[in-house]
Amino acid sequence: MEQIETNMESRERYSQIKDKTFVIGSVRNATPEVVEKFEDFVNYLETREEPVMVHLPHRDTIQTNTGLQICTQNEAAIADPDAPIIVIFYDETSQGSHFDIGATLANGKEVFVAEYISEEGWFADLLREWEERGLPAEVEQEEVVDEEMVFLIADVDEKTSQQEISRIQNYVDRLEKNGLKVYWPYMDGPKDVSKLEKVLEYRKAMKMAGSVHTFYTTTNKTFFFLGLGFGCKKPLTVVKNVEYGPGKSYPRMIDEWQEATRV
Repeated sequence: MEQIETNMESRERYSQIKDKTFVIGSVRNATPEVVEKFEDFVNYLETREEPVMVHLPHRDTIQTNTGLQICTQNEAAIADPDAPIIVIFYDETSQGSHFDIGATLANGKEVFVAEYISEEGWFADLLREWEERGLPAEVEQEEVVDEEMVFLIADVDEKTSQQEISRIQNYVDRLEKNGLKVYWPYMDGPKDVSKLEKVLEYRKAMKMAGSVHTFYTTTNKTFFFLGLGFGCKKPLTVVKNVEYGPGKSYPRMIDEWQEATRV
């Protein structure tokens, strides 16, 4: 722990972890070595000379609740004004981590990445830039919400068929024909900017939108956008979901979210 402690304390964001923090990270698929680092770091924060109250989801969030209730409790802990820095053990295979990263951005929190379990990839690069540059200072002003604007979560990557892209575009066309304005990151997101600048534009659009519609997929960007919408307290319409069985899951949770925010 001494080496970890020395390496971390030299980083600016570490010194900004004060009264409380929330830890984003999954121990479900982690190696014993990573779990040990995870637990050692949390123990260090909680027992240091100026202890930090750490919200550790698998320990402190009520796991017998519904998926929606779990996400609500986690988001409230992330939003806590006494927790300006959110600690991350980044694992690209963790769906929940990307959801929570989205909620972290929605709440304007800074990040401290304690461990890159996954060192490469789009979100690893984003987190490095986010920690290094920080978020721009937010100007206090009344948020303007356009009830006629829809933020569409429909992630498209190299695996997406042309048929599915056409289906999504047809849905956009129908909404716009009915007088709604649609922000679809795939088509309307900023180009030729850094990853941090991109997600800040996404946040701006999400805050402005009156609602979120989603074609559910299991990509990391889908979970990030869902977390961003959840953190911005937006009502959800599920356009496309997948079949799910008993027990908690994100497909079930988004149906719960839709039902809870149905107008």
